Amino acid sequence: TYLTKAAIVVKKDSSLTLYLGRRVVSRNPKFVNFINRTKKAKNLKIYGASSSRYRIGSTQEFYGTVYTPNAYLYLQTTGGNDLYGAFTARRIRQFGNGDIHYDYALSGGAGIASSTDTSYAIKRWQEWINKPSISPKPVPPKPVPVKPVPVKPLLAQPVR
Repeated sequence: TYLTKAAIVVKKDSSLTLYLGRRVVSRNPKFVNFINRTKKAKNLKIYGASSSRYRIGSTQEFYGTVYTPNAYLYLQTTGGNDLYGAFTARRIRQFGNGDIHYDYALSGGAGIASSTDTSYAIKRWQEWINKPSISPKPVPPKPVPVKPVPVKPLLAQPVR
């Protein structure tokens, strides 16, 4: 499915459960834009059944749960907006400068995970903040030319 300038909006006092079968790509913006006006992660549930790639995010703060255990998940927000909820995927990459926050309201069974499900845990976590630029070789500092300063000779004065 290809979407162009589309947004999926969850209105206040409503919820959405979405089941994705194949790859979902958006051309402009480069992610499917989800706007959850309830500001509750439990009200937007996204399930991905394939081992493909999903690009989702929001032009506002993202509130939702995403469960795509076999897929690559690309999360994106714009303007420094954060992501709130729970995210499960084979691999997750985040774009934008927002932060990810786990919504503790989901741990009581209101979201995808239940309080009794302890079968899965984070296997590996990598985070890059302000990734440094890497140069092939260290560059030595350039020498600063030093100009000689004229010095006046000191003359001894007779003591009287």
